Amino acid sequence: MEELELEAWEYRDEGCDLFPSCLNCPLERCVYERPRGKQKMRLEARAKGMAELRRRGKSLKQIAEVFGVSPRTVQRALRGEN
Repeated sequence: MEELELEAWEYRDEGCDLFPSCLNCPLERCVYERPRGKQKMRLEARAKGMAELRRRGKSLKQIAEVFGVSPRTVQRALRGEN
């Protein structure tokens, strides 16, 4: 079998909707390699944002309004029950 020269291989690093480049992605493992990876990543980011607002003294109701969710959803996210 003939070997393919690396210079002849064209790769378009188009990234994904989370990061613009696969080759410069900050993640150890691609979100598409994990079950529901993109969804989990977004929920984790949302929970971090909620935790930051809580540290700043915002109430559950205020945080819920910012993220467009119920106060109960905020409680679950802050407890890590995504």
